[in-house]
Amino acid sequence: MSRHVTFMTIDDAGHYSPQQRAAIVAAYPEHEREARAKGIPVLGSGRIFPVPEELIACEPFKLPRWWPRIGALDFGWEHPSAAVELAWDTEADVIYVAYRRFYWDAVLGVELPDGIDYAVFDFAVNSGPGRAAKYLQAALGVAQDGRIGPATLAAAKAKPAGVVIDTLCDARLAFLQRLPTWPTFGRGWGGRVASVRRQALLMSATPQVPPGSSPMMPASPGEALTVATPAGGATQPPAVPPAKPPSSGLAGIFALIALALGSAAAWAAHLPCNLFGVFCQ
Repeated sequence: MSRHVTFMTIDDAGHYSPQQRAAIVAAYPEHEREARAKGIPVLGSGRIFPVPEELIACEPFKLPRWWPRIGALDFGWEHPSAAVELAWDTEADVIYVAYRRFYWDAVLGVELPDGIDYAVFDFAVNSGPGRAAKYLQAALGVAQDGRIGPATLAAAKAKPAGVVIDTLCDARLAFLQRLPTWPTFGRGWGGRVASVRRQALLMSATPQVPPGSSPMMPASPGEALTVATPAGGATQPPAVPPAKPPSSGLAGIFALIALALGSAAAWAAHLPCNLFGVFCQ
C-alpha cells in the first residue's frame, strides 16, 4: 500500500494570472496570507494573532520560581495536543508564554524529522518524555536509555519517516492496550493514536518550507520560542531585542489567558482519565 499527499499553494492555481494571484493574496489580512495562500501551517486553521512571532519572541531562559504562573494542557482527543504555561514578571509587568520546554525540548523535537517529531511529541505529552523516547529508540533499533541523543537522531534520519511513524504508533497503541484502564478509556486513546498517525504521516510527506518563510507547526506546539507579551501594551526588551510589537498586546494577553483557562477546563473534564489512566502507570 502506497501513500501520496498533494500539496498545493495559490501559485499552483494556473487559471489565475500572476496579477490576479497577487491581488487575491493582498486582499487577505497580512497575518493570514501564509495560511490562506500557502497552507502554512499545515495543521490548524491558520495564525490567530495579527502580530508576527519574530516581533515578540525571545530566547528561552529559566523562569524565576517566584513569578506567578498558570499552566494548561489539552490532551487532544480528536485533535492535536497542546500545552501552554504563562508566567508573570510582576516587576516589569510582562507575561511570558511558553509551551515547549517540558515536552518538545525534552524529546529534541526540533531535530527529529518531520512527522516523527509530532508522533514522539504527542506520545511524550500523553505518557511522558522518557517513555516516548524509549519507544522511539525501540522502533529505530538503538539503545533504549530514554534520552534522545546523536545516535537516536542519526537513526531517525536514516530510516523512512513513514515506517518509523507506523512502528512507533503501533507500539504506543499496544502499550495502551496493556493498561488495566484500557476497557474504560481505550476508545478515546485508540482514536487519539489513529489521529496522530494520520497527521504525522501527512507531515512527513509534506515538502519542507522554503528558507525565509515561517516553519510548519507540528500540532503547533513545538516550533514557537518563549514569547514575551506586555500586559499593558508597551514592549519590554527580551533577551534578544525584538522590534516593537503593535499596541494591541492587551487583547492578545486576554486571548492567551482565555486559551489557558479553556485548556485547563478541558483537562479537568477528563480528570479521572488523566489521574488514573496513563499517568498512573
